[in-house]
Amino acid sequence: MGKLREVSLALSALLAAFFLRVFPALADEKITPFGIKGDTAQAAEQLASKVKDVVNLVAGFAGVVLFAVLVFAGYKFMTSADNPNEHARSKSILLGALGGALLIFTAWLLTQAIIGKLSASAGG
Repeated sequence: MGKLREVSLALSALLAAFFLRVFPALADEKITPFGIKGDTAQAAEQLASKVKDVVNLVAGFAGVVLFAVLVFAGYKFMTSADNPNEHARSKSILLGALGGALLIFTAWLLTQAIIGKLSASAGG
């Protein structure tokens, strides 16, 4: 029960840091509810910029979580010794984390490419 509490406290701290980073930017008095000002081309560019910022923030948060999971899986792998069940579990966690990292990176790359094309076509 103590281990679960420590993990939940760590995740709560990460979420708090995430929201403290996001919400002050949204609370700025110069930003309209949707953050869009000016003509259509400027609005599309501003929206694309905001979406890019959010995607980069989420990707950074995912990177921090990935690092923590990789450290945890590596620790479990190194300390599994002769226990084949723990060895297999840690290997499964490690492979799942790497698969998740690949999925997140692919999603980030596609989002950046799509937003780049949309903002270029809206601006030109």
